[in-house]
Amino acid sequence: MFSGIRGRLISYYLAVIAVVVLGMGAFFVWFLDYFYMENLRAHLFSQARLSSALVLELLARDASREKLDGLCKELGHELGLRLTLVAPDGVVLGDSVELPERMENHLERPEIQEALRSGRGTAARFSTTVGEEMFYAAVTLPPVNGKDPSSSAGPVGFIRLALPLSAIHAAVRKLRLFILAALLASTLAALAVGAALSMRITVPLHKIAAAARAIAGGNFEPPLDTSGRDEIAGLARTIGEMGLALRIKVQQILLEKNKLDAVIFSMSSGIVLVDSQMRIELLNPAAEKMFQVSRETATGAPAQAALRYQSLNDNLHQVYADGTPRSFELNIYYPRPMTLQVSLVPVAGARGETVGVLSLFHDITSLRSLEQMRSEFAANVSHELRTPLAALKGYAETILDRNLDQEHLEDFLRTIDREADRLVRLVDALLDLSRIEEEKGAIQKEELDLAFLTRSALEGLEGLRRQKGIKLETTFPCGPVLVNGNADWLRQAIFNIAENSVKYGHPGGTVKVELIRDAAKAVMKITDDGPGIPAADLPHIFERFYRVDKARSRKTGGTGLGLAIVKHILEAHGASYVIESEAGRGATFRFTLPLSHH
Repeated sequence: MFSGIRGRLISYYLAVIAVVVLGMGAFFVWFLDYFYMENLRAHLFSQARLSSALVLELLARDASREKLDGLCKELGHELGLRLTLVAPDGVVLGDSVELPERMENHLERPEIQEALRSGRGTAARFSTTVGEEMFYAAVTLPPVNGKDPSSSAGPVGFIRLALPLSAIHAAVRKLRLFILAALLASTLAALAVGAALSMRITVPLHKIAAAARAIAGGNFEPPLDTSGRDEIAGLARTIGEMGLALRIKVQQILLEKNKLDAVIFSMSSGIVLVDSQMRIELLNPAAEKMFQVSRETATGAPAQAALRYQSLNDNLHQVYADGTPRSFELNIYYPRPMTLQVSLVPVAGARGETVGVLSLFHDITSLRSLEQMRSEFAANVSHELRTPLAALKGYAETILDRNLDQEHLEDFLRTIDREADRLVRLVDALLDLSRIEEEKGAIQKEELDLAFLTRSALEGLEGLRRQKGIKLETTFPCGPVLVNGNADWLRQAIFNIAENSVKYGHPGGTVKVELIRDAAKAVMKITDDGPGIPAADLPHIFERFYRVDKARSRKTGGTGLGLAIVKHILEAHGASYVIESEAGRGATFRFTLPLSHH
């Protein structure tokens, strides 16, 4: 009932009212008793003085006791009081209720003794005459000659008035009930006023509480009455200002969160966050792809069950236990073989304790492949250079150490010249390949005629073609075939492809060069009738220094870099390319370039 602030305010108000009402009630009851008794005394004394005047008149005429008793009965009836006339010696001369001769001597009565001392007296006691509690007020009768009662002549008697205490108590009780009723009505009225006043406090507070709940729910500008200068209006203004400040803070936090989410979910590196129980809390798309899991099923699951690598789980526990970052490489085999560089970092809580571990997964498969390719490239270059250099050195030492005749000397020199040419071709090819790899991201293109460029490239093969007796068949569309590209690079690519076809084609065989133009692209096909390429070698045919038949390649003077150069040139032009071949059935190299939009 009193759990709310309104109930508590009313209860406090009620407590204050109760204290005030009880205090005032007690005071009023006491004051009522005191005031009533004082008024009663004054009234009785006044009535006694008035009655004494009548009694003194009778006494002055030496009236008999019967007349005095009759006067007492008459006055008592008119006043509604018990009136007693007492002689100076205490003998009762008259009484409005009882026969005087039947009454005891009253000289020792408390009220008579007090009146004898001070001229008037009061007492509340049980009356044996009437058999109930009575309140008595007595006054002295002055001497008939008018002297002061305190003179040596003394009083001529006493007039005593009496009133039953039950009547007094009944009257006081009625007054008390009236006061209590008035206090109760005042209390109820005060409670009603307090309830109304409390609503003026609680209603704005309820509105402020509703506004605070609205702010907690995301509505940072709830309606608030901020008019006024009291504390509640100040609180409302503060709540409103807090809502605006929270809106700004939340917007800033959301902005930072969106930025962080954009970074995390766009990263090519995988990110996984686990809690203190090694359960996954965060997983970005790169990590989903690496471990072939979905964020919906992995979130909340144990890292070991979701990621399935014991070494990773062991390292996660170790980093969480000692709070020290660590890095290691992880080889995974599903959905595809990959080498991952894993960095584990402990996540600190508010008090500096470790509450989780952040894992970063960098795919370094390409880097490891490049390192392997670099190693193989260095070995291949060393091997390719060693053979001609060894031949050059051997022939040079022979010429220097022996006295050769002219015929052998010329033969050795021709061999040295041939090996030197081979070295030059190898170095030139390496330089071309390096230059193309370096510049293919910023290739300078221009519109050119691919048909004209192809004829120009094929002219450079005339000597080799005639030497092997190869028949060259060309098919070109009518008119120019316009594409965008680098003329020197495309000419070199076409030359390298056609040179391979001529070199490895059967002597006296045929090489076909066909250029096709359709609505959007140009297709180049170069086909030979040579020994073909086994299926196992096709995936490696564009690698540096890769040869299908190494002995034959060296015999024909090949460097093993021709198709690697072709690959980089075509990729720089955005061309698609493919080699189709079967062992013993020749090979067809086909690439496609988009036509110029001009």
